[in-house]
Amino acid sequence: MKKAKMSKIKIVHLVSSLNIGGAERFVIDLSTLQQKQDKDVQIISTGAPNDILVNSCKQANIPVTVLTGSKFAKLLTMFLRMRTSDVVHVHSPAVMRVMSKIIRFLPGNIVYTRHGAAPLAAQHWVNLHKKVMRYIKYITFVSPEGQQAFHRTHGWKDTPSKVIANGVLLSDVVAKPVALPIRFGSVGRMVPLKNQISLLKAAAKLTKEQQQGMRIAFFGSGECESDLKDYVSEHLAEELVTFYGNVSEREHIYQQFDVLVVTSETEGLSMAILETMASRKATIATRVGGNPLLVQDTKTGWLIDYDKEAMLAERLVDIINNPSMLTETGENAYQLVKHDYSLDATLAAYDQIYFSE
Repeated sequence: MKKAKMSKIKIVHLVSSLNIGGAERFVIDLSTLQQKQDKDVQIISTGAPNDILVNSCKQANIPVTVLTGSKFAKLLTMFLRMRTSDVVHVHSPAVMRVMSKIIRFLPGNIVYTRHGAAPLAAQHWVNLHKKVMRYIKYITFVSPEGQQAFHRTHGWKDTPSKVIANGVLLSDVVAKPVALPIRFGSVGRMVPLKNQISLLKAAAKLTKEQQQGMRIAFFGSGECESDLKDYVSEHLAEELVTFYGNVSEREHIYQQFDVLVVTSETEGLSMAILETMASRKATIATRVGGNPLLVQDTKTGWLIDYDKEAMLAERLVDIINNPSMLTETGENAYQLVKHDYSLDATLAAYDQIYFSE
């Protein structure tokens, strides 16, 4: 597709919700940058009108439409918003499922980004992707692992495919020396896939004296939240752990911890890790998905095996005993995202896809 000369390029981004999540924050950041390029950008969400990031969109002057009403009303609104767009950029398989009912009537310039690394192997996902494949101009992934898993499961050999790493806005925060207690943070949806309980189980393995050298901060909500709180009540001193809920201000989130801990079973390219690194802070992360691309063991953080609480507990103790190591590790993390994961580079990569013939 060639760029229009007389009118603004119209881009519609579709997300499953505007709750706290890495993909959702990335879409808002990308939309903001696209607007600065004088593109006409809007976001459509199949979530709820009171999702916390709806206000973030409004504050950034990004038009946002939250689909409400009957199924027919939602589909009609979706169609009317997209039919005159130059680019339709879908960021969620859940949205693709809704959109599949009208996809044949939409403009042909549809880009589909898979932010996760899960293969979506359940039969209903396989059927969905078989149905929509012919209508997708380009499919992109945030990590090579996600790309390989998807094509292994769904084929799509004739659909152009590319890995485009999510970019991040750099923070101007100045690193400060870290002292005890070390604040370990967890950012993300509280769902089984994220396995945040592993962090609490690891903390419970520490001695009482070691536990006094740490604090844990949880940001997010979800179906596992009550289980996490129950575990704290039964196994840890409650003053060691704080549940902040959903917080939209990123500056506040990353000021509240010294080290991010990611315990997920699978990840695409974690925006929480990228934003932590951009804040000059280190990460402990499971050796899955795109995590090893960002967390270079002992250089920008530390890698652990999934669901291995003893291994995680060892890392926690190492940091508690040697907090000075966080300064160099955090600076290394910042330099990596600065050189390899800028949002400007991500924007340029998507422009090449949007406007390719």
